[in-house]
Amino acid sequence: MRRFLLTALLLLAACGDTEATLDGFDTSCAVAEDCMVVLLGDICGCDCTYGAINSGEAESWADYDASLRDACTDPVDCTPCPDADLSCDAGMCVATPTEG
Repeated sequence: MRRFLLTALLLLAACGDTEATLDGFDTSCAVAEDCMVVLLGDICGCDCTYGAINSGEAESWADYDASLRDACTDPVDCTPCPDADLSCDAGMCVATPTEG
């Protein structure tokens, strides 16, 4: 099932969709160290919307992100996003912008 979802996500990206979502990715955790930060929203823009997934999904996310970026017709050079803090809240990975 997981491979099917990843394949479906990759096919959507191939159709020109450049919107990164957490759909189909494992966001569960026991501790914050189980999580990794990902950027959501339009990959072709400079939106710094954070999401978090289980770090066991790192390779799948990298493939997904690369396929979305390949669909960008006019890539832009963005300034780096600020750092984010990770937490595990009620068994779900959460990323929030670092304050201060």
